[in-house]
Amino acid sequence: MLLRKNPWIVLPAVAFVLAILPAERVVADGFIVIDHPVPMPHPIRPVPPWRAFMPLEIKNHHVTCTIRDTVGVTKVDQVFHNPNSQQMEGTYLFPLPETASVQQFSMWMNGKEMHGELLDADKARQTYEDIVRTMKDPALLEYVGSRLYRARVFPIPANGDVRIALEYSETISVDDGLAVYQYPLNTEKFSAKEIESVTITVDIQSGIPLKSVFCASHEADISRPDKRTAKVGFEARHVRPDQDFVVYYQMSETEFGVSLLSYKPLDEDGFFMARISPPLEFRDDRIISKDVCFVLDTSGSMAGEKIEQARRAMRFCLSSLRKQDRFNIISFATDTRPFRDTLVPADAEHVAAAREEVDRMKAAGGTNINAALLAAIAARSDRDADRPYMIVFVTDGEPTVDVRDPDEIRRNVKKANDGQCRLFVFGVGHDLNTKLLDRLAEENRGTREYIDEHEDIELKVSRFFKKVSDPALSDVVLECSAATIEQVYPKVLPDLFHGNELVVVGRYRTPGRHTIRFSGKDGREHRVWEYDATFTDARTANEFLPRLWATRKIGYLMDEIRLHGENSELKDEIVRLAKRYAIITPYTSYLVVEDSARSPMARAAGRRGEGLTRRLFAARERSSTFDADMAAAKAYSDAEGGRVGVRASEEAQSLAKAPPAPPASEVAGALKSLGYLDSSTGEGKSADRQDIIKIVGTRTFYFDNGRWLDSEYDEATETKKIQAFSDAYFDLVRQRPELGKYLALGQRIVVVLAGTAYEITE
Repeated sequence: MLLRKNPWIVLPAVAFVLAILPAERVVADGFIVIDHPVPMPHPIRPVPPWRAFMPLEIKNHHVTCTIRDTVGVTKVDQVFHNPNSQQMEGTYLFPLPETASVQQFSMWMNGKEMHGELLDADKARQTYEDIVRTMKDPALLEYVGSRLYRARVFPIPANGDVRIALEYSETISVDDGLAVYQYPLNTEKFSAKEIESVTITVDIQSGIPLKSVFCASHEADISRPDKRTAKVGFEARHVRPDQDFVVYYQMSETEFGVSLLSYKPLDEDGFFMARISPPLEFRDDRIISKDVCFVLDTSGSMAGEKIEQARRAMRFCLSSLRKQDRFNIISFATDTRPFRDTLVPADAEHVAAAREEVDRMKAAGGTNINAALLAAIAARSDRDADRPYMIVFVTDGEPTVDVRDPDEIRRNVKKANDGQCRLFVFGVGHDLNTKLLDRLAEENRGTREYIDEHEDIELKVSRFFKKVSDPALSDVVLECSAATIEQVYPKVLPDLFHGNELVVVGRYRTPGRHTIRFSGKDGREHRVWEYDATFTDARTANEFLPRLWATRKIGYLMDEIRLHGENSELKDEIVRLAKRYAIITPYTSYLVVEDSARSPMARAAGRRGEGLTRRLFAARERSSTFDADMAAAKAYSDAEGGRVGVRASEEAQSLAKAPPAPPASEVAGALKSLGYLDSSTGEGKSADRQDIIKIVGTRTFYFDNGRWLDSEYDEATETKKIQAFSDAYFDLVRQRPELGKYLALGQRIVVVLAGTAYEITE
């Protein structure tokens, strides 16, 4: 991939990099610095002393890594294409991962082994600085402090391809049983053209059981054939990778695995993420028997395809019950119709009878939600307290029969439930009271999920039931008083099921080595586990943690506003977090770009109900739009039903359950979907797009008047101005290497570090 978009005019030279005009680069994890075009003799037309040339393109970037315990072997296969009618030569550079402890390094080009040199961090720094000085481009400052492999690439054939295969081995770093593999894929800043194909495969085999395996950077597929093996796969086409590929895996002999990642900024409380993993394989005598009551809406609005899909979902759930489980089915419309008066064993006879009952269900009548839920709760007796009790509630409407007041229904359900029943809600379509359904799930320690009119009810319900088929622990509690943990999300930890993980994020005040106490009820007894873990006192590689924590906190705050009412304290906290971490919310819906063609209120109203997570809104207060957008956001959060109500509920939940590392590319994707870039000039199209928000590590930068501004900057901050590429500029990078990744954004940037703002000027 290339660093800049337009072809450069290049003079012949023999130096490593040209001293007059910038050379073109192709960058993937490794990249090529073009020394100069190689003139080809022509019998008639003389070769001009200089000519413009098109930048190289990258076609494929394939990576495979095999990890055995803590030793990894990575193989990289890249294909570069030269679109010019002139032969090229250059130098291939590969910045090594910070964690790599290289034991072997080999490189091949078009089937021939290439000999290069491995530079230590000091020599690599000088190489990077030389290129940055010569090319007047700070992009390579991202890699300052890392080692470097360097090899000559010749020839790069005219209108042809060069294939480079590279292999290196490393020792994987392990801390408290948690290992991390990192591959340098952060190349977006160098890219002017999308890569046709990117694939990464990580094959892990461990002598010690693997408790938790997760990718903190990309939406990767993870398969677990057995407790000692895992395979992580990522594949994408026509993309610009914008962050390193990071995989964590925890090795432990303990029954439950608890892994901890932490990050501690300067002069701030730390951030942590704890992942609790049940055994992947478990003995039959450790399986917890469960009780399930299926509550199915058969009112008239369920007629047609919806009732047929609901029947198929019920058949799947019935076939997934274990013999030691018990169940009941309550269908409801104007009245309730239980399959049996009480819970019955999930043996072949009862399951077969239940399937026949499901086949006979017809859709007609009103919607009596109150009676149906009270009947489901009453089916459980006090003598069954040691068995998890789940209510799976499927409805497509609002209460229209018997008790219709949502608050009264909630009070009745809460009074009848002793806290042991878990209520899992599925709302079908848009004619729903989402606030009622959301609060029923929240107050009864369950979850909610909404199914669009055109989505498959069977698929969503069956997928959920498969996930909760094997309970591992209920009443889960995570504590670490010595670290003074706080602002933990989720506030109430859900039950833990085999085959799933529980992810908890929060803040901590006291760094150091502390004991984490983890407890829960396994159906038979209350059990407690203790694990030692380190809450770091320094910045680490886990820079995704602050934004993950902020995203989940915003999700919690949005739900608080939706379900309990808005107040200025909650609203202001959402705006503050959203601005700092570039998180899309209804309260940060005022656009960076002014739209004079429509009124502020019309713009705000037009955006509602279309899926705010598909749009980019930046927190920059403009007096002409701020008040209108605040009003529109409140109306959005207040919605109880319809498409807007469902969307508001889904988006609050998606924030509260954000994945470990939301990709920074979501910002660019939202910009693209909005079309808020200058397409008339060509700068807003395809590879030439100039994003206006960048997320780098823990920082968010806004593009304003030709420069990148740190979201933590305000004009009252003490500011030091430094000219780009001056001696003082490079001295600053040597003294504060952590600035390199921020300065790599461009030649004009303002970044805040330890209370001081550094403004880089041209």
